[in-house]
This record gives sequence, C-alpha cells and structure tokens, in this order.
Amino acid sequence: MIHFSSTKKLCLVLGLIIVVAIAAYGFSIKLIRDKVIEVSKYQIKADEKTTLDTNNRSLEDLIKNNKVEIDQLQSRIVKKDGTVSFIDTVESYAKSSGISVLVENVEERKLTPEIEGYQALHLNVKTQGSWEGTYRFLSLLESLPYKLTIESAEIKNEMRETAAWNSLISVSVLQQK
Repeated sequence: MIHFSSTKKLCLVLGLIIVVAIAAYGFSIKLIRDKVIEVSKYQIKADEKTTLDTNNRSLEDLIKNNKVEIDQLQSRIVKKDGTVSFIDTVESYAKSSGISVLVENVEERKLTPEIEGYQALHLNVKTQGSWEGTYRFLSLLESLPYKLTIESAEIKNEMRETAAWNSLISVSVLQQK
C-alpha cells in the first residue's frame, strides 16, 4: 500500500473537492440554463396569448363601434333565404311601373373574385309595356337598397304601330350563401 504524506493527502482531498465543486457548478449552470429556456418558452406563449387577446378585444370593439355601418352593409345584401322575397320585390316594381314582367332565369353564380360566404344571385327579367313604364322600372331597380348590378338591358319596340316595348334585363345582386 502506498503511503501518502499529509500534504499530499491534503492536496489530493482539496483537488477532489475542487473537481466535485466544478462539476456541481457546471451542473447548477446547466439546470439554471434549462429553467431559463423553459421560462422563456412560457413567456413567449404568454406574450402570444396576450397579443391574441388584445387583437380579439380590438376586433370586438371594432365590431361594436361600427355596428350601425355593418348593419347598413348587411342590409345591402340579399339574405340566404331571401331569393323569393327579392324576386317578389322586382316583380312588384314592374307592376307598379305599369308593365308586365316575367323572371325567366334565376341562378346562383360564384363571385369574381370569390368572397367566402357570398355569391351572386343572377336574374334574367323580361318585361313588356310602355317606354315610360320600362324606364321607371329600370330606375326603380337601380334604386333598390342592394348591391345590385344591371349587367345588360335590351329594350326594343318590335312592332312600331303599338306602344309596347319589350325588354330583357340581366341583373346580379350580392347574396349570402
């Protein structure tokens, strides 16, 4: 067995203590670094949630503050189940203008560019009546409180000896899907 002097033993013990202390220090640094990374991740998630909550509150406030304007815009769009009501309105405008009306074609079309939740309701309307009545009917169509486009209007008097004017009017209106 090897005999060490007390100085060597002391140096050996101190060296061993220093090695253990350095290892403990390194391990503590690693633990602290891991905790800092974990806390940082939670902080980032908390910041994202706070930002999301702030954005949601801002949107809710925007909607609440602009409710009147939003309602006005919504009223310019034919409701999902409002096709029959819209056609009835078109027909009543024709009758109040003193002309006969026939809605020939009703079709739902995609919008270009496409808007999620909305489509175009397209009508082809044939009318027959006086020039004044046809003009009044077109004026009433233009004044409808909807986002309406008169895509075409063809007005003819095929039999000049009568006062009857025939028209084919193509109309599109914005509608909820």
